[in-house]
Amino acid sequence: RLRNFPPEYRGGMEKEGVKALEEFVREGGVLIALREACALPLQDFTLPVREASGKTFEGDFFCPGSLLSLDVDNSHPVGFGMPEQTAAFWNSGVLLETFIPHNVELDRRVVASYGAQDLLISGWVIGGKAIQGKPAVVDVSLGKGHVILCGFGVQNRAQSWGAFKLLFNAILLGCAA
Repeated sequence: RLRNFPPEYRGGMEKEGVKALEEFVREGGVLIALREACALPLQDFTLPVREASGKTFEGDFFCPGSLLSLDVDNSHPVGFGMPEQTAAFWNSGVLLETFIPHNVELDRRVVASYGAQDLLISGWVIGGKAIQGKPAVVDVSLGKGHVILCGFGVQNRAQSWGAFKLLFNAILLGCAA
């Protein structure tokens, strides 16, 4: 695919770009990472969150496009105005887990987690018990800013209307800074 692009547009973000992005967050910016894009801040920033796929969860998790329940912390700005339970469309993504940070500058808060009781709303899933109660959306304070990690495609055109609010609230969080 990349050979169709001129050389100056090939490649990805280099070390200077990653450093600038982290500085942007530390100075009060908000970085919103969706699905596989969570890999950049998880790998290149020191965050108390990691990808749990294949390491923490027992068995194989497979969900080919189903509605899963989400438990939402609506006292958090990203969950503001949402019901305590909503639906999220999952067709691929990243499974997240948090841990206690060693750095006091960092704080993390789970904004939404996959349903602890009845996970499947519509469709089918294999190994659903592996993600029940696990983080779906995490806010990590970094300096004056925030990194919002959304493990599922909250922007997906098939997403439930209620879940879109997680993305819109995260965008507004950046405006409030």
